[in-house]
Amino acid sequence: MSQQQQDQLKALVGDGQARVSVGRDLANKDFGNGGGVLVNVTLTCDQSQGAINAAIGLAYQIADGAAWYYQEQLQRQLVQKGFHR
Repeated sequence: MSQQQQDQLKALVGDGQARVSVGRDLANKDFGNGGGVLVNVTLTCDQSQGAINAAIGLAYQIADGAAWYYQEQLQRQLVQKGFHR
């Protein structure tokens, strides 16, 4: 996580009374063969609408980045083992 993302997280926490959760699902399958990655990120934030909207955006950025990273790792492993091209 970048320093900018860490700073944004600290600013969002506020009273910590609201929670937002975002999930990102990526799959690379061919007729059921292959694999997929599911990443869920839950953030605690202030109850204001602005903080909730910002938390949703930040959670999506984190989940999306992690999902693509781990999908690439999975793809390499599937290719190495001959399950995928």
